[in-house]
Amino acid sequence: MNRSRIRAEQIYDADLVTEAEHGELWAHENLVVSGTLTVTGTGGVQIPEDSYMYYGDPTVSGSWRTGISGEDFVYQKYNGSAWETKKTIEGTGEEDPLLI
Repeated sequence: MNRSRIRAEQIYDADLVTEAEHGELWAHENLVVSGTLTVTGTGGVQIPEDSYMYYGDPTVSGSWRTGISGEDFVYQKYNGSAWETKKTIEGTGEEDPLLI
């Protein structure tokens, strides 16, 4: 990891962050980055099963999230009290998800 890419003032709760032997940055709870987070290389972003990627504040109506639910990939929108599934791409079957 190139340490110059992440400045101390960009990391909140710095005591929760450690650097592993491999040069990876781990957050034991929440890692908040102010500014743009850029992923480079071929590793990509890995999210555990039954977890979601949030777009906006997950407690505010109108926010979106995507993730894997069981074997399906779902797009959901928060209505202020619950997450409503707007689109499901089934993980089973032979359909091409881009044609659904």
